[in-house]
This record gives sequence, C-alpha cells and structure tokens, in this order.
Amino acid sequence: MLLEGFRPPKRLTGSEWADEYGIIPSTGTEPGRWKSLKWQKGILDALTDPTIPVVIFPKSARVGATKLFGHVIGYHAHHDPCPISIVFPDDDMAKTWSREELGPMIDETPALKGLFSEPKQRDSRNSILHKEFPHGLITAFGAGSFNNFRLITRRIMLGDDVSGWPAGTAEGDQVNLMIKRTTNYWNRKIGLASSPGEEGTCRITEWWNKSDKGRFFVPCPSCDAMQYLRFQQFRWKNNDPDTVTYECESCAERIPPSYKTRMTEHDKAEWQTTAPQTTRQRYAGFHIWAAYSNAPNAQWPDIVDEFLSTKDNIEQLRVFVNTTCGELFRVDYATRVSAEGLLGRRDESLLEGEVPAEVLTLTIGVDTQDNRLECFCWGWGAGEEAWVIARSIVYGDPAVPEGQPGSPWDEVTSFRRQRWAEHEGPGLVAPICAVDSGGHHSGAVYEYAKNHAREGVIAIKGGNRKEQPMIGRSTSVQYSFNGRSLKGGKVFTVNSNSIKTLLFGRLKNCEPGTPGSFHFPGWIDDEFARQLTVEQRKPIKQKNGPSEMRWVCPPGKRNEATDGMVYAYASLLHELSRYNRKTAWETMARAKIKRMQGQAAARESRPMPRRRPPQTPF
Repeated sequence: MLLEGFRPPKRLTGSEWADEYGIIPSTGTEPGRWKSLKWQKGILDALTDPTIPVVIFPKSARVGATKLFGHVIGYHAHHDPCPISIVFPDDDMAKTWSREELGPMIDETPALKGLFSEPKQRDSRNSILHKEFPHGLITAFGAGSFNNFRLITRRIMLGDDVSGWPAGTAEGDQVNLMIKRTTNYWNRKIGLASSPGEEGTCRITEWWNKSDKGRFFVPCPSCDAMQYLRFQQFRWKNNDPDTVTYECESCAERIPPSYKTRMTEHDKAEWQTTAPQTTRQRYAGFHIWAAYSNAPNAQWPDIVDEFLSTKDNIEQLRVFVNTTCGELFRVDYATRVSAEGLLGRRDESLLEGEVPAEVLTLTIGVDTQDNRLECFCWGWGAGEEAWVIARSIVYGDPAVPEGQPGSPWDEVTSFRRQRWAEHEGPGLVAPICAVDSGGHHSGAVYEYAKNHAREGVIAIKGGNRKEQPMIGRSTSVQYSFNGRSLKGGKVFTVNSNSIKTLLFGRLKNCEPGTPGSFHFPGWIDDEFARQLTVEQRKPIKQKNGPSEMRWVCPPGKRNEATDGMVYAYASLLHELSRYNRKTAWETMARAKIKRMQGQAAARESRPMPRRRPPQTPF
C-alpha cells in the first residue's frame, strides 16, 4: 500500500482519456461528457500513439474533427505534456478556434483546470494564440506566412482544413515545414485533417495517397459481410429521400437507416487498411464521411436530399462531394460536354442577332489575335441564364489605330454600338465590352479601351492565381502605342481559370428557365462547338506547394469561342458590380418592362396615316 503513491499514473490511449476526462463545452451543440463513437476511437488512439508519426484524416463536415484535435491537446496537457502547435488556413480562423473551442474546453474540463493561467490573465504565458501549461505549450497560427513556422520546435503539429491552406510559402509547402519543426523528437506527431478539394490541387488527398488508406468497415445485418459505407450504394425511389436504403455489396439486402448505429457500433466494426504502406515510417490514413455521423442533419435521408438538390449545379455539387461525402471532386468529369452533344442542343428557331425574350442584358467579349479581332455577343437572363447572340470575325492588324485604313477597330465599334433585335422590345445595346489585352497588342487594346471607356469598354488581362476574384479592380498602366509612351490606361485582371471552371460546369445544363443554363442558336457551326469544348484540365506544377489544375488548350487547337465566352462573362460581372447583387436581375427585369411600355406608348401616340379618298374615274 505504501508504494501505491509512487506508482506512475496509468498510461491511457487517446480515446480512453477522452472518455474519462473529455468534455464538450457549453459552446458545443451537445454540451456535456464526451463519449467516443467506435470509429472516433481509432483516430484518437492513432493521434496519441507515439509509434505512428503521421496521421492523415480526409473527412466530411459534421464528423467532429476539430473536437478530436481538441481532445488530443487535452490529452497531452494533462497526461503527456509537450510543445504543440495547431495550424489553420489563416490567423483569423486560429483566433476563432481559440476563443470558441480551446478556451471553453480549458475552462470547463475539470482535468485541465489549474494547468493553464487564468483566462483573464494576459501575459506571455497566456494569450489568444499562445497558452502554456506545465512542461508544455499550445500555439495556434495561420498557414499563410512562413514566418509562423520559423524558430519553433514542436513534438505535436496538427493541421486543420489543410486543403484550404494557401498554395505555399516562400520556403515551400506548409506540411513539409510542419514536419521539419518536429525532427528533434523520436515520438513526434503530425496530424492532418481536412475536407478534400479539387483533383490535382488537394493537399489532403496528396498525403492520403501516401497512407495505408484506412476505411471503417461495418457488418451487413443480413449476411454479416464487412464493407465500408459508400454513397454509390444508397438506393431510393421517385426522388424521395425518405425511401432511402443502403444496398449491401454482398447480398444486395436493402438496409434501412434505422440500422446505421447498430452497424457502426457493432463489435465487428473496425478500421481496416485498404492500401499497402509506401513509406518507411507508417502514415496512418482514416477516411470518414457523413454517412457514419450521428449529427441530427447527417442522417441517410438528409444526405440523399442534399444530393438531389445539388446534382444539377456544379458549384453546389462540388460542396456536396467535398463536405458531405468527404471525397475528391473531379471537375473535368463533372463538366465534360462534347461538341456533338452541344450541337445536338441547338435551337433552330433562334436566328443570329436575335435576342430571346428572357434576355435582360447583353455583354461583349473581344479576343485579340495577331491578324484579327473576334467579337462575341452573349445574352444573359435571370440567374445568369445564357444565350449566344452573335459572332463577328474582323480581319486586320490590331496595331493599326482606329480610323485608319486597314484597322479592325472601326468594325468592333460598329459591332458594339449595334442595337440588337429584342423580342417585343425596342432592342438592346451591350453596355459592357471586355477586350483581351494579352498577346502582342496590349498597347492598342489599352488605347481603344481608354478612348471608349464612357461606352463601357474595358481592357482585361488573364490572371490564374487561385485566390484572385473572377474580375478584380482596375489598375493603371503605362503603355506604348503607335510609337508613343502613354499614360492613363486601365486594365482589369480576370481569373480565367475560375471563370472557365464555373462556365464549363454550366454547359451541361440546357433546361429553359434554370439559373446558369446555356442555350445555343441554330446558326453555330461545328467549329464554334469544338472551340467551346476543346480545353482540358491538367495539373500545372507551382514553384511552391502542390500543382494547380488549369484549363489548357491542346497544341494546334483553337479556343477563341471559349475565350470570347469568358470575356463576355467578365463583362457581365463588371456590369453586375454596378447593382445590388441580391436585386440585380429584378432591377433589370423592371427596366425591360419599362422599355417595352415606353415603346408601346410611343406606338399608340403615333398619328394614324391619312388615307386618300378613293378616286372615281371619269
């Protein structure tokens, strides 16, 4: 009995510590004592196992990943003290996590009370992003600056939402910087968690592919076959989410949602690796998604309901795949439409230059080539429903100033100023025209845009940085044109890659009256359709960080129709910036009604022509 006081405390696993000491603070959705689900135990134990240096955790939303990281921090502060850092996409998110998660957890967990300084005490040992405890500390910071990774040595480095981190820092990829900060410890730990992103640019998937790819297998209630849950096995009837069942991959038995908990908490349910280990040290992978979650809005009917409401919209489908299924989103597959498929959707009743009744505004995009300018007029309706209105190819040297013989700019001006025939209306003039300033004629484009700025002409240039807006603010440029150095030019940077991803995702949608749907008139030819569907997505290696997926035109192919569409959409975004985005289309619709009423009133007030009396022959 005397030796009991000298016996070291019992060594606990991460899940054992969480179940004995863990608390969900009052800021959580279900505050109270923590109780680990069976699949959560495997992740917690790996995150606190000193023999596993790296844990990769691709996941969906609503599975409590941030809570698991919180328990890992509590475990080490109370049971195995050491220096810890947790990294978020930016410093603001780190501060929010500290205020809303870490602080309340420390205050309300009895095992952690007294280990940290008092919450109101602000000194070098206790701040929003830095907290010390006996023999250890916890710091939180954003991944945007490499300075945050300097001059620190940590045994535990946790990364949250790693696929949402910036592409890289001046000293390299942030995950590699995290690993370097732990090299002094034999029992180091790097934990990475995130919802996946897009193929080719997803950091969590890059590291997941190095792991043993653990999946949580559950038994079928009917045949006892082990399998991990996949969205592809959901079955439902008549688009009704309440009819959903899960089809066993072995016996095809339809399993109702009420069996989910008994499957995931069954004695046989377990983590199994699905890939060979490819690294010298073990990289443990754990994939989990909403189908396993006990969250109130993550039941199987909820998941199917989300899918049915997002499947026809690429932006919403991306969110579903990433944050509900926890899977990589393959944009190229989701957006792929063939030239033949596009031609098969042509509306032969739409003539070139004719504006359908649904169109509320027009925009023009001009693609600049060495021997021609290609002009594309697009019509836009509510919810950015789109129609091709007209195309004009103007041959000539863009370096020749407007008004001089051989200049193509005069015909571009005529095209811009044209009043396009509007269905039962007075006609429309495009208020914005975006002209590409890339290539060899930037000065000529800047000069033309400056001379016609009051008519809505803007010069644009491409920019593909991931974080750039689709169209940014204008910047001033000094340029050379016709042998002179000139000032006063302005150019707008357009994120062509993001716009293409958005618009290519919409090309499949041809349902009339649907926001974002695309409609093509009968006059477009095979070449136009090929140019609109020719580009492919390929990974482009960045100087720092992982590759980025970019849309590229294959060598020897033409893509002027794609560029014209992108520039016309950039024009639309520029025009919409003049409105309240929430009411822009309603405002345009009211303006169109007023235009049509004005035309009708003018027609009624026009005097009737006087008829000549019939002449009687003599």
